[in-house]
Amino acid sequence: MKKRYFIPLLLICALLFFFYLQEKSPQLENKSQDLSTINLQKEKKTIRGHSMEPLLRDGEEVFALFNYYQDNPLVRNDLVIISFKTQPQKLFVKKLVGLPDDKIEIKENKIYLNGELLKNSLNEVYLVTEKGANLLLKPLINQQIADGYYLVLSETTNPSSFDSRYFGYLEKIHILGKVIK
Repeated sequence: MKKRYFIPLLLICALLFFFYLQEKSPQLENKSQDLSTINLQKEKKTIRGHSMEPLLRDGEEVFALFNYYQDNPLVRNDLVIISFKTQPQKLFVKKLVGLPDDKIEIKENKIYLNGELLKNSLNEVYLVTEKGANLLLKPLINQQIADGYYLVLSETTNPSSFDSRYFGYLEKIHILGKVIK
């Protein structure tokens, strides 16, 4: 009697196992499709200018990872590639310093981020002009950077440097990618 039920029971188990495997395979296919849709572009670029020294030197070759931030979060102190609506063909490299909800204060022509005096990689204090202070303070809500906006700076502490002290906060759509050495 046991033999009589053993074979049908074995067949039922085999069929259930087969259907179980069939359900699992579409998930694996979807996973590989998700990975193939990543739009990351890696390009070799040459640095032109001195505004990011000593982090990046004039003539140095780096890799630009375009579209990196489509799938990765923006991280403080990343070196980012930016562009502007008015000059889309020109690319610039700046350091990402301020993130949404960070608190910005200007005291005695110096920038404070979350209560800390902002300094570059050489431990030099960033300076700001009255015009630059207006650019940095006007759009703040409760002294905080608005969602979707970022503070980017060069390594140059001079207040007239071409960075957020000159053009204000940058929208995320203008951050095109990440620089790696």
